[in-house]
Amino acid sequence: MSVIRWKEGARIEFDYVVVGGGSAGCVLANRLSADPSNSVLLVETGPRDRGLVDSIRLAMPALLPANLIDDRYNWRYVTEPQRHLDGRRLTWPRGRVLGGSSWVNAMIYNRGHALDYDSWQDCGAEGWSYADCLPYFKKAQTHALGGNDYRGADGPLHVIRRLQRDQPWYQAFIDAAVQAGYPSMATSRKVWGGWITRSTTERCSASAAYLSESVLARENLTVLTDTFVNKLLFEGKKAVGVEVEPSKTSTEPPKQVRAMKKVILSGGAVNSPQLMMSSGVGDAQHLKEIGPNYLDTEDDRVAFATAVRLTHEVLQQAFDEFRGDAISPFDQVQSDAEIDAWVRQNASTDYHPSSTNRMGLDTDPNTVVDAQARVHGLEGLRDMTGVPTAQLSTGLASITRRQYQPLLSKLKRPDLVNAQGFVNGKWVEGHSNSHFTVVGKVISPEAINYTPFTILTCYCVDPATEQEIARVVDMGEEDTRDAIAAAVLAQKHWKKTTPPVRAKLLKDWAAAISANTEDLAIIGSMECGKPLPEAKWELEFAVGVIEYFSHEIVRSSGFIISPGEPSQKVLVMKEPVGVCGIVTPWNFPYAILGLSLGPPLAAGCTTVVKPAGETPLSMLALAKLSEEVGFPPGIINVVTAKRERSEEVGRVLTSSSDVRKITFAGSTQVGKWLMRHSSETVKSLSLELGGNAPFIVFEDANIEKALNGLIRTKFANTGQACIASNRIFIHNSIYESFATKVVERVQKLKMGFPLEDGVQLGPLIGPSAVKKVTGLVEDAVVHGAKVLVGGKPSELGGNFYEATVLTDVNASMRISREEIFGPVVPLFAFSSEEEVVQYANNAVTGLAGYFYTQNVSRIFRVASELECGMVGVNSELVTHVGAPFGGVKESGIGREGSAEGLSEYLETKMVCIGGL
Repeated sequence: MSVIRWKEGARIEFDYVVVGGGSAGCVLANRLSADPSNSVLLVETGPRDRGLVDSIRLAMPALLPANLIDDRYNWRYVTEPQRHLDGRRLTWPRGRVLGGSSWVNAMIYNRGHALDYDSWQDCGAEGWSYADCLPYFKKAQTHALGGNDYRGADGPLHVIRRLQRDQPWYQAFIDAAVQAGYPSMATSRKVWGGWITRSTTERCSASAAYLSESVLARENLTVLTDTFVNKLLFEGKKAVGVEVEPSKTSTEPPKQVRAMKKVILSGGAVNSPQLMMSSGVGDAQHLKEIGPNYLDTEDDRVAFATAVRLTHEVLQQAFDEFRGDAISPFDQVQSDAEIDAWVRQNASTDYHPSSTNRMGLDTDPNTVVDAQARVHGLEGLRDMTGVPTAQLSTGLASITRRQYQPLLSKLKRPDLVNAQGFVNGKWVEGHSNSHFTVVGKVISPEAINYTPFTILTCYCVDPATEQEIARVVDMGEEDTRDAIAAAVLAQKHWKKTTPPVRAKLLKDWAAAISANTEDLAIIGSMECGKPLPEAKWELEFAVGVIEYFSHEIVRSSGFIISPGEPSQKVLVMKEPVGVCGIVTPWNFPYAILGLSLGPPLAAGCTTVVKPAGETPLSMLALAKLSEEVGFPPGIINVVTAKRERSEEVGRVLTSSSDVRKITFAGSTQVGKWLMRHSSETVKSLSLELGGNAPFIVFEDANIEKALNGLIRTKFANTGQACIASNRIFIHNSIYESFATKVVERVQKLKMGFPLEDGVQLGPLIGPSAVKKVTGLVEDAVVHGAKVLVGGKPSELGGNFYEATVLTDVNASMRISREEIFGPVVPLFAFSSEEEVVQYANNAVTGLAGYFYTQNVSRIFRVASELECGMVGVNSELVTHVGAPFGGVKESGIGREGSAEGLSEYLETKMVCIGGL
């Protein structure tokens, strides 16, 4: 834990300033500071504790009454005189200590009513139903009864039973309730003696659970106790920091602390709105008009009177043997008037004020924050006070954990996001126990200044430039060997399964993927930055591929040859290759996984998958679904590793004699490396490598179709596709007019954040991609190219690069030779068919090619002459689940998709049978 040394005139800066060290504040400080690149300040008005004696006193459950009245650790708020309580003032004990009210409350574990959460959802707070929040309650909890669908087993908050059901008075209470007209009490499993957050001997506070000594020791976390926050600091409508005062008795002047990213309020139901109001947020007069207003409505008074009568009734029946003399209310309090008077003189509160800064849509005048805790109408300010009306501090810890998970908050199934590897049917941490960061590509405009969280070891930081959405287990050599061993063991049984059995599993897997398309698309979109509709298309394609191979394997068979000898027969059999090492790229994580996993699984091969370090969550989500539909352990194994460790994993896969095939989609450079190292064990290879696709528009082309095709082939995934059109050849006679129309089309493309509606272009995969595209464009301009539109990184910042059109491009420029992988349209001119075919073939790669013409003879000539594995004629479609996918020259070896794709994973065996 860092300590601020106050210096005169110094402006202290942190990424995040968290105001209030209660339950929410402790969780926030823990989660935000878990990423060492974040600097975090937690400010608490109260102390951490005041020595050993008081520390023990706070922790002892038996000393609760003393803690409730000790103003050293308690705000002891006092209400205004309450008109309907005969002018009485009520006290509100609220914790004023690091850990907040979790140190001074009755430790009751209460999540709040499920209908509260569901009502949030109904009012527009998407992702906040009780079902959405349940996983986070479980993650925060270690329940004495163990884990199940509703309880957690390994969380930081320990929950034990307060009262035992086997006590004689417990059954007496149930009997009394039944006699009073509540028969369901006799069979209800929901009537318990209560649950509390404590260990056997001491309470489990938020600070004890989330701010352990190891957390407080983090260099990037500063905790200021005994420090008041006087006001919020604003620049226009943006919160930029706070003014703090070391203590009310200090002679030092107030200090200003700058929040470079966010100010987050977690001061509770009283302090958070008070700080906002005193800082000029909201109408100050409104605060004076509201209050507790106890018994202000007729419904309140009727409810209290009914409760008093019911208490009389229950305690006078089966509870008689335990009942002594009535203390309050006395037995003579019977009439409506007597009960009403008694309530006014004696009614109090359970000290659980909440929901003062309600969550909801900004169109609702009674709400303060939206579903991501952003204060309406302001930037840089979030508030964690909008909790359900019955919420206690232990539940608030779970809610806070839930709040700061924008990826998970958008998912119907947050459990699809995993941070562990998957080996032999188990989710594993790996031998090194280290993790790497997955960098997201921005969720929304607000995400530029917002740091969210994910689960397990997944922590997040600032997005637009590099938003880290997860920290995933970083696996290496030993883990890869474990995965291979699991695959080898599983191969013995998997290869013996019949095609119909494998087909059924593949169909079930495809159905599970389809059922979770929305969630999977969000995960994929956030990982690689592609617009959400494109991520959904990817999933549809992957499902189609998997379903295709579930049918193709049933049709696949060998054949019989009749040799010259009548007594002989030759059987040609198809058998699975064996264990396959599969290395996938980041740009189309689902589509490539469908092409790379569908055929080997159908053929009877087991797999060890190494997904790209940029996009491991997509593969892990698919592995989760494969587990759910019943794939046996060891069939699909997933080894996650950062880019820097990819070679380490690759060496194990290529050197192992147990791995019989390597499948890779990615750069030509890496493909060559895999070829060299696989040669030592003479492995079968399927390589789908780089491309530099020509796109040719002849003078007789349908221009509108050509424009449509160019936009689709160039800008899919913001140009980051191996089959993207990179070299655009336009006939001289239509060059100028075509260029003008391209610019018009490009200017209409919407660039933005992937999950926003209508976005067609997202960010590039990372800063290095932006640097490469920038370099290619600058080189072209230096050598004479003209920029018609774009030509620079976008004002959106981060990894965005403007959609760009270049003219006067020629062969001297790097952009004519290098794969662009970005939203740049370089327009080359040509004068003849022979010339343009030569230009198009002047490349070391040959994956895809496109051309537009209405001349039938030319269609056959050019399609034949282009040195490409796939050619689109008057069409941008070169991929189809039933068509072979692959290239020539340095674009790869083998084919994916179609029956040819299945044959890549089948060995041919000849068996000659004689003596027949």
